[in-house]
Amino acid sequence: MRVVLKTSLLLIALVLSGCNQIKMNSYWNEGTITIDGNLGEWTEGLTILPDSKLAIGTRNDGENFYLALTTKDQDLIRQVIMTGFTLWLDPKGGRKRILGIGYPQPARPERSLPQPGKKKVDPAAQAELMRTRLLAQTEILIMFDDGSITRLGKQNPQGIGLAVRLAAGILHYELRVPLSTDENNRRAIHSTPGRNIGVGLTTTKPGPPRQGGSGESGNDIGGDFRGSGGSGRGAGTGGERPGMASTQNFEPLKIWLKVKLSEK
Repeated sequence: MRVVLKTSLLLIALVLSGCNQIKMNSYWNEGTITIDGNLGEWTEGLTILPDSKLAIGTRNDGENFYLALTTKDQDLIRQVIMTGFTLWLDPKGGRKRILGIGYPQPARPERSLPQPGKKKVDPAAQAELMRTRLLAQTEILIMFDDGSITRLGKQNPQGIGLAVRLAAGILHYELRVPLSTDENNRRAIHSTPGRNIGVGLTTTKPGPPRQGGSGESGNDIGGDFRGSGGSGRGAGTGGERPGMASTQNFEPLKIWLKVKLSEK
């Protein structure tokens, strides 16, 4: 599959105000988007974010908001899969963490991290471990502004759809979230076409390993969030193994967008 990336400043620009949000427009979705992580419906319209190694596309119709992300940067891929990734939504177009969708979830940190330069990184073993971690995670975390957390399957009756795929060294992320304005539906953005929504892309800064313990770090889930529904413990298949590069030296990802929903 060939994905076309655009860097036109007419499509995306940095806001030079204190909020430092990236402004971009969503496009009206005329067809059917299958949430499978293949990005087959996104062959055009993905835009490289300024000062990042991520490409993003956003679409909407009257019922749903769709988002696609892709990167081939191996350090960023490892960071997303090993430390966890949360996409935050603010229906008023700001940077408030109103609705969070956490996937992949943080892996349990290892008891002894490989020191960069001292252990050779095996690319094949690294890719296989990351694919295994993705396949092992069948649930997404839904986080709310009151601190509560719930778990859903990646495809569920509530309308949220999410798929993450790692193939040929490229990570694809695809998401669908309802736009419902029904206040009783907490798993929706509560917005309408023509309005701005805030979208946050965050990872977690890994903490030091806990020697002699269970390997759980108590790190916040997906970008420094603590909810009453959980202790912030990561889910995964264990810590990094020999041949894996360390994630401790990475700065956490923190990008906020202001997305204008299309009115058709």
